[in-house]
Amino acid sequence: MFRVLSVLVLAACCLLAGGTAQAQLDSREAIQLQNQMAELRRDLSALREQISYGGSGSSLGGRAAPVMVPQSGGGDLSTALLGRVSQLEEQVRRLHGQLDESENARQREGDALRKSIDDMNFNLGNPPAAANPARPPAAAATPTAANAVRRT
Repeated sequence: MFRVLSVLVLAACCLLAGGTAQAQLDSREAIQLQNQMAELRRDLSALREQISYGGSGSSLGGRAAPVMVPQSGGGDLSTALLGRVSQLEEQVRRLHGQLDESENARQREGDALRKSIDDMNFNLGNPPAAANPARPPAAAATPTAANAVRRT
């Protein structure tokens, strides 16, 4: 009888300990979730402050028009944030376009410079024939005429 009672007490202790362990696990998860929610609230508050003070929140340079975020409803906040994201996407597209135009202009100028250098190198290596015509020396022409006169 004592043995059966001790087994029942031991089984009850195990069940209670298991329930306590499960409750501790649940409370740990709850604490982690609460910490994450608090962190998200802090981030959201920081974004609201940054947007309300006209900060761009962008490392792309330049400042966009400030977006006023109403503090009341959650739907208004998401709409304002979506608008801000759209503005930033447009700014990124515009900057990519400017970058592409600059790269194309640089490429064209580099090609023109290389062509000019190649043309100059060709002209230096092969001077035109009209610039240096091959003439016979004047002294050589005179003795030949003198020799022709003496022979006659």
